[in-house]
Amino acid sequence: MPASSRGRDRAPQRGALAVEPVLDFVQFGTFSGSAVSLRRAMAHRVPLAVLNVLPLARHVSLLPARLRALAEARRSGRGVPWVRTRAWSVAVERQLRRAGVGRGRPALFVQAMTPVLLPEGARYAVYTDRVAREGAAMGGHLASRFSAGWLAREESFLRNAARVYTMGPSTAEWLQQAYRIPSDRIRVVGAGPNAPLTGPVAARTCRRLLFVGLEWERKGGPQLLEAFAQVRRRHPHLELLVVGATPRGPLPPGVRVCGRTAHRAMDDLYAQADALVLPTHRDAVPICLIEAMWKALPCIVTTVGNQRWIVQEAGLVVEPGDVPGLVAALDRLVREYPTLAARAARRSEVVRQTFRWDRVADQILGDLLEPD
Repeated sequence: MPASSRGRDRAPQRGALAVEPVLDFVQFGTFSGSAVSLRRAMAHRVPLAVLNVLPLARHVSLLPARLRALAEARRSGRGVPWVRTRAWSVAVERQLRRAGVGRGRPALFVQAMTPVLLPEGARYAVYTDRVAREGAAMGGHLASRFSAGWLAREESFLRNAARVYTMGPSTAEWLQQAYRIPSDRIRVVGAGPNAPLTGPVAARTCRRLLFVGLEWERKGGPQLLEAFAQVRRRHPHLELLVVGATPRGPLPPGVRVCGRTAHRAMDDLYAQADALVLPTHRDAVPICLIEAMWKALPCIVTTVGNQRWIVQEAGLVVEPGDVPGLVAALDRLVREYPTLAARAARRSEVVRQTFRWDRVADQILGDLLEPD
């Protein structure tokens, strides 16, 4: 692996003596923060050898592989990203093999996967929020896209894994039904908050809504603005905070855009809000829902992925893209806020006990490091 993009480091260890890693931790960037959160939780328990694959995309030595991947993406159809091609997957696999992944100690591949085929007998596991076929079934024109060669490699990668750990039950169902992976090799282990959070909030009325997401269109931002403008005519005190994305064009009255925000600043924004609204078209386990539940915020979510599973009685659920349904849900949220806030407070007690990165780390390590 090129020296400037090797990304292989031992996780920080306590004490003066270096400790030999017992697990290869392979991550694909830090986009959502979940890989970093899980890595920190695991590093407090066992020594890790950390590899970040994302820098490979920018390394000059892999330019020929990137050009082949771009050509494959064009042949595969509009919207297929070059990193979701067989050519790029093969290039990443070669680099990981050179780095020694798959030889000796077990490996854990975390989240936005580039599927690789490791040597026969290699013990590895996958931790993911969703798989390719699940993403392709969500969101119509916003669905996940990939080349046929990439999908074939993903299927082999998942089937050869000793375990596949998922954030939610919807992905476990896809693994069994679409990928034909036996249920005894699948574990639903959940996730946790990526922001450092203090205790729950307690509001009596709904005055400020919160939207969190970097991908404005995929997260249903345009539909939210349309619905919010209608609801605010009925409830002129209502405000909307937009965190992460930066919408283009004029905004309705009452909307404030905060832009990209560091994890450490999110607790204050959750504390300012009375409810979270995420009308997403394609998501399996939005971490902001877990964080909102930690803060005891009622939520409006969509039917895709595991959102209903996360919020349960503390949420109102609409179909993605359904603006009239979203208007009705927002109006109900304002009118019935004390009831929904009480449900969110009860749900928060459960979420703060079960949706934790230390708990996820314990489940994975206790399972993966034990021989079958």
